[in-house]
Amino acid sequence: MKAMKLILPVLSYFLLFMAQTVNAQYYGYEDDLEIVLTHNNIEFPSHISTLDYCEIKLRNKKGPGYFLPKPDQWYGDFHTMQEDPVHSIIKGHFLKAGTCTINARIGGSVVISKSFEISDPYLTSNSTILPYGKEETVEIVNFPRDKVSITWLVSDGLEIVSGQGTEKLVFTTKKNTSSYEYIVANVQSEVWILSLRNNVSIVGIPQADEIQVSRTSSNMFILDVDQEVMHSSPLKYELYDQARGSLMRKGMVELKDGVLNFNNLPKGIYVLKLYLDEKNIKTRKILIN
Repeated sequence: MKAMKLILPVLSYFLLFMAQTVNAQYYGYEDDLEIVLTHNNIEFPSHISTLDYCEIKLRNKKGPGYFLPKPDQWYGDFHTMQEDPVHSIIKGHFLKAGTCTINARIGGSVVISKSFEISDPYLTSNSTILPYGKEETVEIVNFPRDKVSITWLVSDGLEIVSGQGTEKLVFTTKKNTSSYEYIVANVQSEVWILSLRNNVSIVGIPQADEIQVSRTSSNMFILDVDQEVMHSSPLKYELYDQARGSLMRKGMVELKDGVLNFNNLPKGIYVLKLYLDEKNIKTRKILIN
């Protein structure tokens, strides 16, 4: 019994000594320290934007039981959203896109640094090339996960098909369009406002005198090609669904017949292209009802 009373204090002292030894500062400890970035409880996420709210902390790679000093100073390309920035953990966002570096100064002379690649939110395809009459999709990439309000705006020559209020927008051309149009996404959260813009180049715009709107309630369409100009025969033709821009029919037609049969086509507006030669293309709209 007396032996037990003697052993217990010695054992307690030994355990306390070991704990203090593990937690004490040791030579070369700075090599074991690292800066850790966390966003939405994910360490070192694959994508971080300048608008993402992040958590930065210092830790010992060997584990929680090893020496971990409190930084004397945090500095670098990071805006700390705390009144007192000298904490083991700081919260905020990065100041710029590109390579950003965060530093933690310890004991006046030891500096632990870490660099991260940061991106601004952006719209896919900075310059979208859109064939006339077709649809295109743009998306906000590297977008913060905050609760936001999104408003899409397009210039007069474009039309929003779907996606208003979401991160993806589907758009197409209007009848009266120019070769240069634009798309704007206005995004607002509780603490920031973002405006993103894309330029859109429209190709294959029909000339005003090339468009002839024809209405037909049957499946037969008369070409009515100008006979004063000599054309090779037969003519190549393509028929597109104007709403979707998809190719519905293609083939060859004899000029002397001048009639196309559009069996099994649903009601709608179609764009007919007649290839008079390699450089001369006539474009006509057909309304089937």
